[in-house]
Amino acid sequence: MQIFTQISLILAVAATLSVLARLLKQPAILAYVITGFLCATYFLQVGNLGANDTFSTFSDLGIAILLFIVGINLSPKAIKTVGKNAFLAGAGQMIFTTFAGYLLAKFLGFDPIPAIIMAVAFSFSSTIIVLKLLGDLGDLEKLHSRLAIGILLLQDLTASICLIFLTTLDKSSQGSLLIATLFLKGVVVSLLVWLISTKFLGRLSKFFAQSQENLFIFSIAWGFGISSLFAEIGFSKEIGALVAGVALSTLPYSAEISSKLRPLRDFFVILFFIALGSKIESAEVLQFLPQIIILSVFVVLVKPVITALNLRLLGYHRKIAFKTGVSLAQISEFSLVLVLLAQKLNFVDGNIVQITTLVCVVTITLSSYLIKFSNGIYALLNKIIKPTKWSDKDALEADKPAYDVILFGCNRVGWDFVKAFKNLGMGFLAVDFNPETLEELKKKNINCIYGDAEDVEFLDELNVAQARMVISTIPDYETNILLLGEIRKTNQESAVVLISYNVDDALTFYKKGATYVILPHFISAQHAMQLLEEFGINHKSFENEKNNHILYLNERKNMGHAHPPH
Repeated sequence: MQIFTQISLILAVAATLSVLARLLKQPAILAYVITGFLCATYFLQVGNLGANDTFSTFSDLGIAILLFIVGINLSPKAIKTVGKNAFLAGAGQMIFTTFAGYLLAKFLGFDPIPAIIMAVAFSFSSTIIVLKLLGDLGDLEKLHSRLAIGILLLQDLTASICLIFLTTLDKSSQGSLLIATLFLKGVVVSLLVWLISTKFLGRLSKFFAQSQENLFIFSIAWGFGISSLFAEIGFSKEIGALVAGVALSTLPYSAEISSKLRPLRDFFVILFFIALGSKIESAEVLQFLPQIIILSVFVVLVKPVITALNLRLLGYHRKIAFKTGVSLAQISEFSLVLVLLAQKLNFVDGNIVQITTLVCVVTITLSSYLIKFSNGIYALLNKIIKPTKWSDKDALEADKPAYDVILFGCNRVGWDFVKAFKNLGMGFLAVDFNPETLEELKKKNINCIYGDAEDVEFLDELNVAQARMVISTIPDYETNILLLGEIRKTNQESAVVLISYNVDDALTFYKKGATYVILPHFISAQHAMQLLEEFGINHKSFENEKNNHILYLNERKNMGHAHPPH
C-alpha cells in the first residue's frame, strides 16, 4: 500500500475517533494516540510509524513548528508578565516534583539517568491542553488561570533550557574540546541570529507583511532555516526552532505569525501523536502497567498538591491554590519531546518513551475532568477537610465588624470603585484573594483584607449581610449567586451590585434580588455612544477626553491592571 493511501486511511480513522472523543468530552490528543496504536497493530498493521521515513519527517516538522511557536511566545515582555508569585510557585513546583518523581522512579526500578529524565519530564504541564480547557470554561481571566499560565510560561522556558542541556550532555563523552567548540559555535550562531533579528528582521518582516502569503512563507523559511543551521553545527533541530521563534518574538507581527502557523502545526503535531501511538505495544503496556498507573497517580494527585502547597505558602487562598494545582495535573507535549530527544541520544530506551506516552494520555484525560469539575471537587473536599482557623487567620481575625460598603475583587473594574470609595475611611472595605493586589492597595493606604467571597464562614465573620452596599467585580456566576444568596437571607434592603459578562446570567441575578448588574461591554458601548452624541464626529472635539483617558490608562498600568493574561 502506498504511503499516500496509508496516510489518507490513518487520517480518516483519526477524524472518526476525534469526533467520538469530542462527543465523550475527551481531549483530541487521546484520539490521535489511539489512532496510531490501532492502525499500527490492527487496521493497517504498518508497525512503528515513527520508523517510517515519511512519518518521521512529518513528526520532526510538527515538533519544529510547535517549538517555533513556543519560542515566539517566550518574548522578554511575556516573561515579565509571569509575576513574582507565579515564578516562585512554578520554580518550587518543578524542583519538588522533580525530586519526588526521581525518588518514585528509582523505587519503581528505573536506572538513575532514565529516572532523572522522567522526573524532569513529569514536572512540566501542557500549555496547549490547559489553555484549551480553561478557555472552554471561560476561566482565562480568573486568578487561578493567570497563575497557571504564568507557571506554564516558566515551565516552557525551563524545558527549553533542558533540551539545550541534554544536547550538550550528549557531547560530553566526546571530550572537553568538542564541548568547548560546540559551545563556541552556539554562542556565535546565537549572536548572529540576535544581530539579524534586531538589525534586519524588523525591516524584512515589515516588507513581507505587505503580503499575507509572503509573511507566511518568510516565517516558515526562517524557522526551518535556523532549525537546520543549529542541527548542522551539532545542536538539535528542536533547539534551533526554539531560537528561531524567540528571535521573532519581539517583532510587531509575532502574534500574526503565530496564528498563521497554528493550523500547520496542528496538522503535523497530529501526525506526531499518531506516530507516538504506533510505538505502543500491547505486551509492553501490560508489562509496565503498574508503573504507568503509579506514575499517572503521582502526576494527577501529588503534583497538584505540591503546586497548591507552594501557593498556600505564598499566601493564596486554598481554593485558588487547589484550582491552580488541578489545572497542572498532566504532563506536557514538551515532556514527550524531551524523552524522544533523550532516546535519540541513547539516554533512554523505547520502553521509557512508551511509558511516558501512556502517562501523558492518562493524565491529560483525567485532568480534563478535574479541571471541568474542580468547583464541585473543591466543595466536596472542603466539607470533608475542614480548614483550621490559622489557615485563613487574616480573613477570620476580625470581631464581627460593620462596614457601609464592602467591595469584593479589586482588580480591573474593582479599581474604579476603590477610587470612588477611598475617602470613606473605615466604612469602606476592599476584599481580595490576590496577595499582589493587596500589597498594591496597602501601599495606597486603602482599607483591605484577604478573603474569598465563596467562603461562607468568612462572609459571616465579615458581617456582609449588614453592609449598606456590597459590590462584587468577580466575574464568576457561582460566586456571585452565593454572595447574593447570603445577603438576601437576612437583608432585603442593602444595595448589591454585581458584574456579569453574560446577559442570561445578569437577568438571573436580577431575578435573585440584585440591585444592579454591570455588563462591561454594554456600558463601554453606551459610553462611546454618549461621546459621539456629545462631541460629534470631529476628532478634535475628543482631544480633552483622549488626554483624560491616557492619564487613566497610565494610572491603571501602574497598578498592574493594564494587560490581560496571555
